[in-house]
Amino acid sequence: MRSLALREYETLISTLSRHIKTVFPTLLLPKSATAHLSTLIELKSGVGGSEASLFLSNLLRMYLRLSSCAGWKAHVISNNNADGGGTKDAIVEIKGVGSYDALRWESGVHRVQRVPATETSGRVHTSTVAVLVGLKVSGIQYALDVSTGFASVNGRFTRGTKRLVFLGRCKS
Repeated sequence: MRSLALREYETLISTLSRHIKTVFPTLLLPKSATAHLSTLIELKSGVGGSEASLFLSNLLRMYLRLSSCAGWKAHVISNNNADGGGTKDAIVEIKGVGSYDALRWESGVHRVQRVPATETSGRVHTSTVAVLVGLKVSGIQYALDVSTGFASVNGRFTRGTKRLVFLGRCKS
């Protein structure tokens, strides 16, 4: 009788710990308002020249593989290849429930330090890629307003300004 109780106790403890790890967090957190929206990821190569372009290609491949493993549909909207291999910039649309919630923290500058395959003396190169993650919202119109006057940005005068203008919702 004691051995039967010990086996049942172990089964109950494992079930309880599994529920604590999986079920309870979903009950404590509110439902996300952005879970159903698509995600736009824009990748731009930064410091590092051709090595940054190669790093951007690696990141692009990683995001495409992540989306296929998660069951999301990824579509490369724009892809600007570099001359020496790699990619200068790319825009990817990822459709799937929870894609934005999972990828929104990827925004920022990603840095890699590695010895490139083209390096003969073994020096470490630092390359960066800017990753911008945003929502793709349907039914909203935007326009890019470009003016030719002078503007001050951080104390420097520049010629021409760009401004994103909200035009309203699309009529359907």
